[in-house]
Amino acid sequence: MLLELWNKGVLWDKLLGVHYLTLTSVQYRNEAGPGKWLQIDQELETRNGQTVGTSRPTGHSVLVDVRFELPYGLY
Repeated sequence: MLLELWNKGVLWDKLLGVHYLTLTSVQYRNEAGPGKWLQIDQELETRNGQTVGTSRPTGHSVLVDVRFELPYGLY
């Protein structure tokens, strides 16, 4: 999953940075967790046309709580 941090402008939007998060690192939870601070980088790293990570830190961080949640009524 690719997280993008944007600065919304009046005429143009500006991309501040990206963070690549593998879906295998996302846990199943039905409740909000404490969150995790992720470093935002400037560039995507690709190999053979597939994104494998990011590079060149921007100095920005973002707090995210990412989880897979079961549909309502199944837990």
